Amino acid sequence: MSVPLMAQLRGWFVAAAAALLVGCVGGGTVTVGPSGGDPQAGYSRVTIQAQYEKRLLTTAGFQGTSLRPARYQFIEIRQASNDSLLWSDFADSQGRVIVDVTNGSRIYARAVASFQVPNTAGGGFFQRGSVINAHPPASNLTGDQQVSYYSGSQDWAVSSDAITVNSSGTLTVTANASNRIAGAFNISEQMLALGLKVRDLEPALRLPNLHCYWTTSSNPGDQDRSYPRVLTFSNGSVAKLSSTNRAIFTTAAFGLEGGGAFTESDEWDDGALLESFSHLLFADASLKEDGSSLLSLLRRDNDDVFASRFRQSESTLAFQTGFADFLAGAVQGNALLLDSYRDGNGDLQVDAFDLTRHDQISSGERSEFNRGSVAITLWGIWKNALGGGSTGLSTLWSAARSNAALADGTGEYNGATLGCYPSYLTGVKSRNISAWPGVTLELGKENISEPTPAYFAGTALWQTQPQLPFTVNGSVQTYAASQNRYYDRNQSQAWRFNQISTGNRTITVNPTGGQDLWVELIGPGGVWGSSTAGTPATRTFTVNSLAPGVYAVRVRAGNTSATTNASYSLMVQ
Repeated sequence: MSVPLMAQLRGWFVAAAAALLVGCVGGGTVTVGPSGGDPQAGYSRVTIQAQYEKRLLTTAGFQGTSLRPARYQFIEIRQASNDSLLWSDFADSQGRVIVDVTNGSRIYARAVASFQVPNTAGGGFFQRGSVINAHPPASNLTGDQQVSYYSGSQDWAVSSDAITVNSSGTLTVTANASNRIAGAFNISEQMLALGLKVRDLEPALRLPNLHCYWTTSSNPGDQDRSYPRVLTFSNGSVAKLSSTNRAIFTTAAFGLEGGGAFTESDEWDDGALLESFSHLLFADASLKEDGSSLLSLLRRDNDDVFASRFRQSESTLAFQTGFADFLAGAVQGNALLLDSYRDGNGDLQVDAFDLTRHDQISSGERSEFNRGSVAITLWGIWKNALGGGSTGLSTLWSAARSNAALADGTGEYNGATLGCYPSYLTGVKSRNISAWPGVTLELGKENISEPTPAYFAGTALWQTQPQLPFTVNGSVQTYAASQNRYYDRNQSQAWRFNQISTGNRTITVNPTGGQDLWVELIGPGGVWGSSTAGTPATRTFTVNSLAPGVYAVRVRAGNTSATTNASYSLMVQ
């Protein structure tokens, strides 16, 4: 069957999502059903069953396949003679749509790797997205060029054989693993599963669109894996779908399956996919589904980047990456996060990170500053301290969404000085004080201190300055650019102060060790100001009318080029 140009398919996203209730093309008439009762005379009731073959990945490699329904994916019915669209809609939770078709019509079904998360009640939808059959756009494209590239792209799809309708029955359309089309539907399934879980945790929320570039091209230059980013025009405005007013976020997954050394194909790595897609919640402009706010849905006080599970990183980065790992496990209902790849000999290997094991990270690296420790303890808190069900998961989700202030002045996650794991845990405690002994038990398994007032008054997260203004000297570790290390714990320092009344603050950092250092002012709600652009000799910025509260100035490695201990002086006036 011929595949329509993507401009037509992407046009559906832009223009309309409603099914055609009646289509008359070449003598075939399709009406949506059933609406109750039997089909009208001269019609037959056809169930379209969309499904895909899922390859089952284990720690030992692939172990066969299993047929899975292509639930909530987009289904088209087309005229066999000329491929004209007769009818379209999203499938139900079993991958089915049911229509009444005029007897004698010759049709085929087409399933598209394009999902819709339905709302729990009422009309509309919670989220949409798709898997795009293309490599991600080149990084040197302008915003306008990237929007154009997306608009002209094509989603993965598969067509059934054509049938002549003479009686009621089922028409099955199957995406096979052998030609890799099934992989696109599994990627779409993981985006769908994340959306469904977030919907169940917060039904009133709405998420922006999420689209994943994935190609089976044998050219390594076409391959990438990336966290979701909002699509913007060259003038900085957010690209949106006109029909739904939803912002467009794009991500990418590896698809090189040639068996070559050091290659990766992600389509069956559910844990890795879910971890990657979970970063949508931490992406800039994800707070509102239309991208009208540049803030992220979940507070993020560092760059949205990868962090190692096996060494300590900056406190806020450790939390956001660890929370994404935990959420990936919770969505798939499995503590094993699997990621397959080819080693230097081209042999298949499976990296397995187990959220139930406490022996994967060396003792000296386990802490609230370690992504892996955050993820493991969150899993233990959920399963062992909070009962492991939906109520416990809701507690952990709501703590990440909390704006509440606490009596000791530290604030819950969104109201805290830093959006780090200890701040987040205060919100967990406030929601279920009776479970707190069990929570601290889980924290202790990964050498994580209980976040008491004494902890926040200490020096693990920051150095507290007793009065304003102040001038201090400090130093951070930097690494040669070839090592691409910018986010380790020893690459940043934070200096905490109490803003008693509303007033202006000017922050200046003078690197004295020959390396470029970035400086940021962070407090309740996130980052209030920063200097990170370019490579000036001195970095300075002013925040006007800074509200009362407890803030931290963070100095961290910027555009550094050498492995050294980089010194600096910091003034807060």
